[in-house]
Amino acid sequence: MANRYQSRTAMAVVMVTSALAAVGLSFVQLYWQALAAAAAIGVAGGSFAVGVGFIANRFVGLRARRVLDWLGLGVAGAALSFIVNDVVDDWRLAAQLEALALLVSALLFLICVRSDSSERATRTQPPVVRLAPLLKIQVLRFSLYYVFVFGGFVALIVWLPPT
Repeated sequence: MANRYQSRTAMAVVMVTSALAAVGLSFVQLYWQALAAAAAIGVAGGSFAVGVGFIANRFVGLRARRVLDWLGLGVAGAALSFIVNDVVDDWRLAAQLEALALLVSALLFLICVRSDSSERATRTQPPVVRLAPLLKIQVLRFSLYYVFVFGGFVALIVWLPPT
């Protein structure tokens, strides 16, 4: 999406979609609704990829590296959700508060970041050509490494008993 449209637009869409999914999660009553909301929250995982494209189009050299550091620091926001859950002690209210914070962040992002007219949407290659690297065995192997390492990390955080 960031390659097809401007990365500013893509980042705003990711933030708003994630916030709406969090609100939706707080109102689920059935298992399939929880699965659908969780899948929609998965859109938030694309924020790092969209952010890298956003930064690459606007910054160069040392400044780009510093901005990338700040983007990586933003991943720490996921850890804040654990703190919010402990303080609020109601997971539904915590999800709504986190969604509100994300919507405010999206609004601030849209207000503070202007569109970059030099950023061109790349529509020259069809999706089949752009997705072709996914068929390489090396890409699949490293993707599995990523899934197991970070998926295992999240699973351990969630399921290990507190000490």
